Amino acid sequence: MKTNKRSRTKQYPLGIDSSKLPVGCYWDDRRKHWYTRFNDLGVRRNRIIGKETATMQDLWKAMEEPDLETSSFQWLFDKYKQSAKWASHGKDTRNSYNNTIRILNEMETKTIGTFISDTNRHNWTPVLMQNMIDKIAIKTPTTSHRAKENISAIFNWGIRRGHAITNPASIVELCKLNPKQRLPSKVLVAKLTEFAINGSKLKPHTKGSIPKAIWKSLELAFLNRLRGIEVRHLTDDHILSDGLMCERAKGSSTNVTLWDDRLQHVINKCVDDRDALWKKKGRAYPLRPEHRFLVVNNSGDCLTKSGWQSIWRSFLERAIKAEIMVEEDWFGLHDIKRRGTTDTEGTAEVKLEATGHKSRAMLPIYDKSIARVKTPN
Repeated sequence: MKTNKRSRTKQYPLGIDSSKLPVGCYWDDRRKHWYTRFNDLGVRRNRIIGKETATMQDLWKAMEEPDLETSSFQWLFDKYKQSAKWASHGKDTRNSYNNTIRILNEMETKTIGTFISDTNRHNWTPVLMQNMIDKIAIKTPTTSHRAKENISAIFNWGIRRGHAITNPASIVELCKLNPKQRLPSKVLVAKLTEFAINGSKLKPHTKGSIPKAIWKSLELAFLNRLRGIEVRHLTDDHILSDGLMCERAKGSSTNVTLWDDRLQHVINKCVDDRDALWKKKGRAYPLRPEHRFLVVNNSGDCLTKSGWQSIWRSFLERAIKAEIMVEEDWFGLHDIKRRGTTDTEGTAEVKLEATGHKSRAMLPIYDKSIARVKTPN
């Protein structure tokens, strides 16, 4: 490989003879890293190949890497993002993939400091992958599981299209997750619901106001033993003459929660408040009932997962500040389903039918009630 003639005015790192640098290898004095340029579908882009401590040998090795612009994992991910498979992913799934790449871009190789995602994917081995996933797991075990799944999916997609030969993530061992099965007390749930109702009576976006979606979601999740996503997807189409139809996720069975005064009240409030909000904002009233969501945000739109997480986090932080709960009491809307299942009266079969679970093995995860037994004869 030829060497470049370099300007003598640029300040190169100590130990670097600019006259012996390979052609196409450049020093960024402002950002303090080495980079090269490549053509990406007609667009000239820069790729970092080393940090300030890189030696001349490191730089030559990086520049001699075959097909640098097309051999990296980043290139494969960019191709994946142009595919029909990527287009079929929802917003949350795309965010998960992008977060994985962000994490990889924060990890540097031991030799020249190149981002992991910019290294030759054909040189990735199960050992390299295991080390990467183990490092991620030290900080966030759940994220390490997502990262492994996402990287594996990208490699599998690449293999089917001739962009990869093997999947180094396929045999990676994951750390064991121990999800917390929180069960908020009845007293705490009652206090939080009252706190949310009082705050919802104030004008939105004013001091002390709380989105109406909070108390409605608490009630719906408890009364119907619903997950958060199932609450957010409730529409007028689920309102039946004898109760509320609950379409459940993760393969659980659909069922109907029969009307009582409490359930009827929250549904009526959902419909009345939403319709009034749409009228105030001059929004068109959807003709199809499945397009009319029951729980909406302050703009009248269906709540997204990220939108819910934002207002829920803010709500609990305010509850802690108001001394209604302490930080150790923190829980998610999914835990309200556990509270509702535990408080459902009846046998295990009755509770299974109420939650929609098909497997009895799922019941101990949600039913935390203590069995009452008789003394022996």
